[in-house]
Order: sequence, then C-alpha cells, then structure tokens
Amino acid sequence: MRRRISPATVIYFLVSTLLLPLLVLPLRRILASPYPEQGSLCTQGLRYNGTVCPATIVDYDTAVPPADQATVETAISSFISLLAVIKNTDSNCYSALVALLCADAYPNCLNGVTTLPCKSACTSAVSVCTATFTSLHLLDQLNTATSNCTILSTANPQTYPTTACFVPPAITAASTNQSAGNGGGGGSGGGNLTS
Repeated sequence: MRRRISPATVIYFLVSTLLLPLLVLPLRRILASPYPEQGSLCTQGLRYNGTVCPATIVDYDTAVPPADQATVETAISSFISLLAVIKNTDSNCYSALVALLCADAYPNCLNGVTTLPCKSACTSAVSVCTATFTSLHLLDQLNTATSNCTILSTANPQTYPTTACFVPPAITAASTNQSAGNGGGGGSGGGNLTS
C-alpha cells in the first residue's frame, strides 16, 4: 500500500531544503563572477532588461552591466521558481523574498555609485515571513537567516549597509499588507534611499 504524502510535508521539504539556503547563503556568494560592491562606481543609465525579476521591483538604473545580466538571470531564476512554492501560502512573504533577491542581484546605481539594499530590507523580508515559517515548523532556520542578513561576497564580506542604501517598495508593501492582514504585496519604483 502506498503512503500518501501531504501537501504540507512537500512544502516543508521544499522550504527547509531548498528555500532556506537562499536566505542563509546570499546570492553574491553563489554568483561566480565579480559582483559590484557597495560604494563602487557604476554606469548610470543601465536598465534591467531581464525577465526573471518583476519590472516593478527592478525599476531603477542597475549596477549590473547588460553583458553580465544574463549570468545573473540564470543564477536567480531557479531561486525565484523555488519561491513560488510559498506564493499560494503567503503572497506577502513571497513578494518580500522576491524583492530582496532581485534587489540583491541587481543593486541600484544611484548617481554613479553602487547602492545595495539596506539591512532593514533583509530583516523586514524575514519578519514578513515569520508566520509562514512558524507554521512550517522552520522558525529556528528563519531566526538563523535573520542573524545572517549579511552579504558574503567572494571578494569582500560585508553586512548589508544601514546608510546610503535602499529598501525596495515591494518589501515595504508586503510588510504593510502583513500588518494590515491583507494578501498580496508588490510595489514599484527604485525604493526608498536611506542616507
């Protein structure tokens, strides 16, 4: 007799084995190519031309040159697909994690300077997902991810900045929707710059 696996078990497995490493091991460590660092010079006017991240999230000049965007797209597309597992369970969590992943993969080029997402963007995204991860009995792993809101680039380990950074509007919207008890998420624009 075959034993039937519940949907909750499948979601637990996917989140614990595939999604949590995304939170704990930031994208910059996964990408093999050199990555723009906070404060490095970048070329204004380079727009995101990919299809993996919603255009409403990466709605700013990016520090990633067009020639490197295909490599970044390939690296993050599987992670975005994995996030779809939680989309129907918690759309706010999904929106916040996608926004963080895309903002991390495509840092803002503001006035010719690479501007990374703020540490508060990471902690907000994790906060939005607390209830979902609690219901999946994965709160310990999420707490580990919260304490690891750091950028571990191959060249220069650093924490997410707390100044001269930006918060993607989709993270703010997801946090607001969660507080109000609404579903959804989203947002547009280049985010709020923190000086």
